[in-house]
Amino acid sequence: MANMPLRSLLTPAIVIPIANYTVMMFLDSSLKALLPLFLSTPIYLGGLGLTPYSIGTWLGFSAVVNGVFQALLFAKIVDWLGPKRLFCVSVSCFVPAMLMFPIMSWIVHARGLVDHAITFTLLGQLVLILTWDMAVATTLMFVRASAPANNVLGAVNGLCQTSVSTARAVGPTLATSLFAFSKQHNLLNGNAAYIILIMLCGVLRWMASKLPDELEDRDE
Repeated sequence: MANMPLRSLLTPAIVIPIANYTVMMFLDSSLKALLPLFLSTPIYLGGLGLTPYSIGTWLGFSAVVNGVFQALLFAKIVDWLGPKRLFCVSVSCFVPAMLMFPIMSWIVHARGLVDHAITFTLLGQLVLILTWDMAVATTLMFVRASAPANNVLGAVNGLCQTSVSTARAVGPTLATSLFAFSKQHNLLNGNAAYIILIMLCGVLRWMASKLPDELEDRDE
């Protein structure tokens, strides 16, 4: 299989995992861009109006918890659930994680300030994001297993990273622009960006069902 033409790698077995990873990273980069934007947006515009110090503290805490969680528990959870089931569970957490944004907006408007109710909601969103982030490593397992042989693994990873890099460049730009546009024009009560991303997550959930049930060993 030496010098395999690139076009010959565009088979469903390879394209489906790469497509899942690409859409997932588009949603992930969108979510990670919206989070600090939402935290800093003034309350009267539907955000929480937190200070830069508070935002930095929260994002730093979230990153540390996420890193420790993935390092200690990811492998055990994969062994328990299996890669495909874990990926489907992780993808399903994106919708409630996105819904936390309008819920927090409603809470802060109803209570008039950021208090313990917002803290508990942020913690709930953190748990959902921890679960969602397990999809990253899980999809990479499918991408690696999709290579028919070791000598084309680099080409498959190259295709994957090219697609994902494009998605990660477009995702934050599109998500933050949609957020600003929906707030400015009060589309769906300012929640249009969340709804569009949730709909795209539904597409990803369907794509996840096309992944193989088990990871297959490659030929050497």
